Amino acid sequence: HWTMRYGISDYSPQAMNGYGIIINGVLGDLEGGTKLGDYALLMLDKLSTNVTVSRTYQATYTFLMPWTKPLRSSLNPYLVGYKVGMQVGDTESATWCLHFYLGARLVVGKPIEAIEADCRIFLPQMEELKREVAAESTRLILQTVLNLMGLSSNVLLFTGEVMDEVECVEEARATKND
Repeated sequence: HWTMRYGISDYSPQAMNGYGIIINGVLGDLEGGTKLGDYALLMLDKLSTNVTVSRTYQATYTFLMPWTKPLRSSLNPYLVGYKVGMQVGDTESATWCLHFYLGARLVVGKPIEAIEADCRIFLPQMEELKREVAAESTRLILQTVLNLMGLSSNVLLFTGEVMDEVECVEEARATKND
């Protein structure tokens, strides 16, 4: 209602995505949710600033588009979201765009050696930016890649060079209890 009354603001695309997620999850209307994601992306073109581009791309291409569009179509938008997020200082959304980019590349069958190389480039950057949740989630992707490449002593466990499955589960439980 505020967007209709006062015009588009930096938060309008995020609000539109929120409605899209509700439409998807509560009403089960996947096409309707995607349409709201499309509207969120169109709103970005009307803004004079890029401060919410990364967050909007991350939410749109992670929570709305995969239900009705090929996952492959999210790869370039994730990279754009990363680049713009870094430019405007939204390192949280930028690193999540990277994480979902890497995961999507794995799922769509991109060359596994290239995914490993990208993980090794981007993971230290996430750690340097102190984006530990995105980094930990990306370690899962890298360990999966290493397991698929046969580079772990037990390829059935997420334990190896970059993470330890038991420690990860214990940390998650400790965080849940905090």
